[in-house]
Amino acid sequence: VVPEVIRGLGMSSEIVAVVNPGRSGLHESVIHALCATKQIQQLIYISCKADNANTLQNFVQLCHEGNFTLRKVSPVDLFPHTTHTELVLLFKR
Repeated sequence: VVPEVIRGLGMSSEIVAVVNPGRSGLHESVIHALCATKQIQQLIYISCKADNANTLQNFVQLCHEGNFTLRKVSPVDLFPHTTHTELVLLFKR
């Protein structure tokens, strides 16, 4: 699906992708598509469970396979009065 969406954008050479997967992280096929799509120069990954093994594997794959570098991490408290926070991570190529 990702390659078809990118083709539909035409001549865009620098695309920012935003992903907000469930607690188990992104599916392997999505990671491969993001990594293979060179027009994606920035990736914003919103994680509700960054310490999950699958999510951590996503981060490793993005950096290793996709040549992304983690540039910034910001915790966001969307659920006040609970222990739950979201992490917003910025990856750049």
